[in-house]
Amino acid sequence: MRAASQKVAYVRHLLDQLDGCVRNVHLQLQADLRVGTTAAGLHFALDKAASLREKSLGLERELTRLKNLRDQQRRAFWHARQEREIIESLRNQQLRAYERYAAKREQRQLDDLFLLRQAFLHRG
Repeated sequence: MRAASQKVAYVRHLLDQLDGCVRNVHLQLQADLRVGTTAAGLHFALDKAASLREKSLGLERELTRLKNLRDQQRRAFWHARQEREIIESLRNQQLRAYERYAAKREQRQLDDLFLLRQAFLHRG
């Protein structure tokens, strides 16, 4: 589960970096348009921005996939934890029931021994 969370954080980091690159390309494009640029320079900047957007979309899809995987692992972890807690609770209940049974059995044995002793003393 930790590895999945780390992968989600890493892809988010990559997306943030990519967003920064897209902003820089747009700022540079605006600056180039103010001072004048060639058509080739303009096409290059637009192609670069489109490429970065495409890469961003791919990372968004990967982020969604990783989030789903992380959430699935989290649900599996909580389910396993609930099962463990239920089993532990049942074990504790069974242990308490056994301890009560053993205490009653021991008390019965002590009572029987006491009665046998009393009977022996009254005969003798």
